[in-house]
Amino acid sequence: LLCLRPSPAQVLGRRRPARRRADRGAPPPRAADRRRDRGAAAVCAVSPWNLAGAFSDPSCKALLAHAASFGRRRSSGHGALGEELREVPHDVCFSGSHVALYLHRGGQLRAALPGLHAKLLRAMRAQPGDWGDPSSPLRVRCIELHSYSRGGGLLEAAHRDNGSVLTLSVLLSAPGREHAGGEFVTYAEGAPVLHAAQGRGDALLFHSERLHNVGT
Repeated sequence: LLCLRPSPAQVLGRRRPARRRADRGAPPPRAADRRRDRGAAAVCAVSPWNLAGAFSDPSCKALLAHAASFGRRRSSGHGALGEELREVPHDVCFSGSHVALYLHRGGQLRAALPGLHAKLLRAMRAQPGDWGDPSSPLRVRCIELHSYSRGGGLLEAAHRDNGSVLTLSVLLSAPGREHAGGEFVTYAEGAPVLHAAQGRGDALLFHSERLHNVGT
């Protein structure tokens, strides 16, 4: 999972007007919520974009080998981690069947696999459709490797990648051979839309404000 956010200059540029508004008195929370929802609705009018074969098989294996090189890390979160995931490197444990490893920490993925890192960023900005101004500078917010065991998924209601602009989700295991289930789900007008990857390396690009889940 790769998320992009505005460059530091853009973030600072947006914060200054926010402070001036605070001097005049912050708007009621309900008004702020309505503006947030309108913004989310605007970006969600753009359908997610499927990128078949975004990662080659060697690229998938290289990334997984890089992740495995960290060895077992201490994680925070759920204490009853299932046996299948106990030896999987991870930084955070969302449940007993879902963990994640942060590959963006210290620029480690960019340093270890610079070509792959650059390819990912280009792919996210070069797809057909309205993905923002290509000249607008964005930087990596996070790169997370999520691992699930039987029964694991991302089922949190109203889940968004808050703080990001674009998200790319890449399947690194082979469906039908290395795992079952785990379908990616987004929503259109409140109805679930299933995005079934056909093979290892397939990816889905979407605006980060779009609601999404991962099935069990």
